[in-house]
Amino acid sequence: MRILALETSTEFCSVALWQDGVITERSELAGQKHSEILMAMLDALLKETGVKLAQLGGIAFGKGPGSFTGVRIACGVTQGLALGANLPVAGVCTLQALAEASGKRRVIAALDARMGEIYHAAYEKNDGVWTTVSEPVLCKPEDARLVKGNGWFGAGSGFAVHGEKLGERYTGQLQGVDGAAVPQAAAIAILGAAQFAQGSGVDAAEALPLYLRDKVALKTNERVVALRDVPLRIRPMTPADVDAVLAIEQAVQAYPWTRGNFADALDNGYICRVDQTESGEIRSYAILMPVLDEAELLNIGVAAAQQRKGVGRAMLAWMLDVARERNMRRVFLEVRSSNIAAIALYRSAGFGEIGLRRGYYINTDGCEDAITMACELEQHSSPTYAGERSGERVNG
Repeated sequence: MRILALETSTEFCSVALWQDGVITERSELAGQKHSEILMAMLDALLKETGVKLAQLGGIAFGKGPGSFTGVRIACGVTQGLALGANLPVAGVCTLQALAEASGKRRVIAALDARMGEIYHAAYEKNDGVWTTVSEPVLCKPEDARLVKGNGWFGAGSGFAVHGEKLGERYTGQLQGVDGAAVPQAAAIAILGAAQFAQGSGVDAAEALPLYLRDKVALKTNERVVALRDVPLRIRPMTPADVDAVLAIEQAVQAYPWTRGNFADALDNGYICRVDQTESGEIRSYAILMPVLDEAELLNIGVAAAQQRKGVGRAMLAWMLDVARERNMRRVFLEVRSSNIAAIALYRSAGFGEIGLRRGYYINTDGCEDAITMACELEQHSSPTYAGERSGERVNG
């Protein structure tokens, strides 16, 4: 049996091929470039091993917990490949992958979840089979679920970031710790192969992420400010618009996207929209990256002369309606912690803070934190857009 595996839930991107117990793996420190390098890594792996998708028995993927963007990339790629090749899939918990890779028998797995929290689980292996001692949860390190007995091994970034608190929580029970351990595709392949051997593979449509947050954000019907006060003239962004959009981006952003970033967004089929004045001049733009039933707002900008007129507010509302129309359940974004105006706008639109990425953005002082926000979308049978209500023609 041959099993292809991929894992993208952390800053690492890895792929592996399991062939009757023999594993070939590739792993790279990707940062934020998972979507750019994952398919190339998969192609290189299959060429190296001389295996084609049609020869696989299934595809295993790291289903989380972990980076919300990274996990959804793994789900989306898995789903696309599996649908095309008519293959079953198997989602593997990244915490169990940490346990498998540790080589230990009793493992407490903990991944840093930001905001002073961890993703936590505990596993024990007997006769080569893992038993879940403590189910995956999101918790404060000081509230991590207790385990019985000694001889436990701590694995994952949770121990690197919250080592003192976890050490106190498990006083006398830990025989060692590896805070640098990250989930990797090799372990995903091993655990996925076991699932397939048990007949636990599922349809590609069920390649879904594991979420441990009960409520990640406010719902859009909990907004406190009306967002659609300005009529927009929306149309899809085209390559011919990039010069104008880039000029706005460079004028209003301290650290702007490059021409290549916009070109890649268009090439990858992201939801790229521009809003223009009556004379046809672009005044705002937004880019939404859909992954399964969720999306990430990658960029939104308004021409300097059009700011403080409600244009950005209306464009944000329009993009949320686009996501809702496509039956997406939530939208994520990241914003500089110093961008108070943008944070206030996002909060008014129903976004809530769900995470903090320390030192994520470059600034004049070195770096600053990124606040991760999310908005849960209520569904409407027939969304109404700002332009439609005001008589403007809306293309989308």
